[in-house]
Amino acid sequence: RPLILAVNKIDSPGRQAAGAEAYSLGVESVNFVSASHGSGIGELLDEVVAHLPSRETRPVERATLRLALIGRPNVGKSSLLNRLSGFERAIVDEHPGTTRDPVEIPLKAEEHSLFLIDTAGIRRPSKVEGQLEHYSVGRAIETIRRADVLALVVDAAEGITDQDARLARLVDNNDRALIVVCNKWDVAAKEGRRVPVFVRDERERYPFLGFAPMLIVSALTGDGTDAIIPAAAKAGEAWRSQFQTARLNQVLAGATAALEPPLVAGRRLKLMYVTQVSTAPPRIAIFSNLERDIPTHYRRYLEARFRAALGLQEAGTPFRIEFRRAGKSRSEGARPVHSASPASRRRSSPQLQPESEG
Repeated sequence: RPLILAVNKIDSPGRQAAGAEAYSLGVESVNFVSASHGSGIGELLDEVVAHLPSRETRPVERATLRLALIGRPNVGKSSLLNRLSGFERAIVDEHPGTTRDPVEIPLKAEEHSLFLIDTAGIRRPSKVEGQLEHYSVGRAIETIRRADVLALVVDAAEGITDQDARLARLVDNNDRALIVVCNKWDVAAKEGRRVPVFVRDERERYPFLGFAPMLIVSALTGDGTDAIIPAAAKAGEAWRSQFQTARLNQVLAGATAALEPPLVAGRRLKLMYVTQVSTAPPRIAIFSNLERDIPTHYRRYLEARFRAALGLQEAGTPFRIEFRRAGKSRSEGARPVHSASPASRRRSSPQLQPESEG
């Protein structure tokens, strides 16, 4: 390989003569530098650059997905990274805390192009020790905000813990897609665990994770790991999905016909129309005569109806519903989305106007 010689500690012109004996090594490129003063460093870098290969000219395919592995220490995130990438990219050790900084690699898997990111294990704040671990945890949390899809890696032998649930909440609060990867199933299977019972029990314990697909894998044996990237890609697509306004209003009409909107502070909630206002994650706005104090049970009912109708059950993406009070200009032409006879619509049309606060 090309060899460049750097003679350091040449802090004055007089010392350059003392370093002349370096030429006896037979190296063509000799650079006299001073690391403490910075002299000669620019010339040394020019020598290095001259030996570097030319820049790649072919177009680089842009990754379509950023998938990050998160979880508690020692649940097998680095082992999964190595398994999915096909080579030993991350250091694996039985002691927790081996990974300090996020490890990011580009990956091409069939039709999927993505960045796969391994992060440091995140423990409860009261368990974090030392400045280095605080730094590592901070970098891992920042990765959650930069990723598209988060793969929450849990130890299947232990089951989903409260700390795993906190991380899932953190992902949800940052509006990111989520899949749950239950690793070390080879260990859990030896303990007599069965997949259907395990999945049922964990979903009953943490019902808010019902939207996230749950994968049973073993990074050690490779079982189930082929499903991780397709599931993450599907979650990413659902996270960016868009829906036609007419379709959304059909779903809302069916939901209100099946279960009448409740009373809110003595006033009947009237849902007029709905439209999608943003993606990543999908967010819809329902225009109604009220926008506050909507009962939680009815919000959950509407979310379940929309998820079922739009194919977002266990799709891995959050789904946001917000209520907006219909303005006068828009409500004049609005009609309730539930079916009604022409006579009843004529009788109820004045109620579509926003009521005064008094």
